[in-house]
Amino acid sequence: IPAGGKLRGTSTATLMVSPVQSPNLSPDPTPAATSGPIYCSMLSTALDMGGKILAKSGMVTTTAFIFVAGMQAAPVSADTLTYTNGRFGFQITLPAGTAADGETMRTLDWRLTGSGDATDGAVFEADDGHIELLAFGQQFWQDSWQQVYQMAAQALKEDGSTITYQRITDKWFVYSGKTKTGDTYYQRTQRAQNCLKDPITITATLTYADSDKWIGSLIVPLMASLEGC
Repeated sequence: IPAGGKLRGTSTATLMVSPVQSPNLSPDPTPAATSGPIYCSMLSTALDMGGKILAKSGMVTTTAFIFVAGMQAAPVSADTLTYTNGRFGFQITLPAGTAADGETMRTLDWRLTGSGDATDGAVFEADDGHIELLAFGQQFWQDSWQQVYQMAAQALKEDGSTITYQRITDKWFVYSGKTKTGDTYYQRTQRAQNCLKDPITITATLTYADSDKWIGSLIVPLMASLEGC
């Protein structure tokens, strides 16, 4: 797969794309049907439009799934899934699995379910939608870092979320609490730069149901992987 999206690793990974509807890359909103396989060049174009996904193979093999622009892909052998945003250049690495409930190994089948306006970011889901990760970037246009912090709190409250924990430093801030539907969320925003060295802010929000509290052990490494270009 060319520069729009590539698989990297020490072992061989095979990506099979099913003969479903092709991604609509033209102004015509009617999707075109295909009678045969969708080629990797088409897949790489779709990946490039919303950011690159890199699957990396490691010593421990778990399963990750990639769903892009209405296309279905077979599982790719990977122990992490790294999303790199095409507009702002930030990236975040999604874990494919973790030990939970003592010795039980839990696998996360992440799916890319949506991308933000003008490719600002992306939304990933796992565990049949009970776990969601939103990652996006923005220009740092506010007058101060404190203003960014306050605006984030206001947005959470307007969305019906409660804030039970918050912390701010010179480089990042965190909010955590409950959404209006009762799910738990953890949101981190930090200062960064895009690839042109312009100041931006990047945010990652992990939301999960009470039945998935075990994913709390992944919050620290997940948020630590969030970085600018």
